[in-house]
Amino acid sequence: MDRSETVAKMMAGRNRVRAAGGRAEGKPTFGHTEGERLIIKRIKQLRRKPAKGVVKKWVKVTRILNEEGFRNRSGGEFKSPYVSKLAKENGIK
Repeated sequence: MDRSETVAKMMAGRNRVRAAGGRAEGKPTFGHTEGERLIIKRIKQLRRKPAKGVVKKWVKVTRILNEEGFRNRSGGEFKSPYVSKLAKENGIK
């Protein structure tokens, strides 16, 4: 009986958050915080076509991010597959 009450309370709380337009479950997507938005903005800047018309490769973009001191959520350095995944999720080609 106690378990069913707890489940009902949790469900009611999640429903209230959803009704208010919030996120009720799961880890927020990358770019949720201001620092993460800065990283995405920097990736856009680095991938922009230079005067020669050649776009920087993901390995070079990743190296520049790491050299500039940007870190992933766990505090480690970025890897190029993750950077390309983040870019594609945010509409960067």
